[in-house]
Amino acid sequence: MRQNDPNNLRRPALRMLAGLLQPGTKAGVWTFARWTDNLVPVGDVDSAWKKRTQSVSEKISSPGQFTNIEDVLDKSSADWSGEPTTHARHLVLLTDGMVDVSKQAAENAQSRERIIGTLLPRLKAAGVKVHTIALSERADHALMKTLAGETGGWYQQVAQADELQRVFLRMFETVGKPDSVPLQDNRFVVDSSISEATVLVFSKPDAPPVVLRSPSGDEYTDSDLPAGVAWFRDQGYDLITVASPQKGEWRLQADIDPD
Repeated sequence: MRQNDPNNLRRPALRMLAGLLQPGTKAGVWTFARWTDNLVPVGDVDSAWKKRTQSVSEKISSPGQFTNIEDVLDKSSADWSGEPTTHARHLVLLTDGMVDVSKQAAENAQSRERIIGTLLPRLKAAGVKVHTIALSERADHALMKTLAGETGGWYQQVAQADELQRVFLRMFETVGKPDSVPLQDNRFVVDSSISEATVLVFSKPDAPPVVLRSPSGDEYTDSDLPAGVAWFRDQGYDLITVASPQKGEWRLQADIDPD
């Protein structure tokens, strides 16, 4: 990862994805190299969980010399057994390498075989959909396609780390299928069926701060918020959540990145 994500753009991408997760979801975060670290323990997604994830995301780095995919798949799915009863199960794997647990090629091959022969059947039996993101040309694309394809998941190759935010967003929209309203000419309409509105704005580099205008004409920024509005600004994006939003047309004053 040191070469493929030198600026640690995984951090803001993770913070964005965490911010998009809906209440009622359970989630956790693991990092891995030779060993696996449960960076954020599995818990109910609420404001405290999101704040914790946003905070500890700064610990994401590239210190390891190995890529132990077997270990992270095993540990991140350890508490899943049997078919899911109330919640769909999704596992997102982001890596830029091959299975690499040892300097001995035979041990690497054996680990890869265990992933396909032991872990993959276990994940399928537990109803887990594995979504894989390859952050380099040299990643084990065959393995990642197999994991995604065999479980009904989603595979994507990413050429550069600065694409991660948009890839995570597309994955969230594809997998989570959130209710959404169209944004046209920086405007969107809220009706009485919407109890909470989440707005994600990708801005151009050096763009002025985003302004959100309510149907009644009130203007909000990340530094001037009323009760019921949460605003998280990060590298390249603003994530705004409005509880019990006013009905009518909302407007964004923003230099939105067309990509």
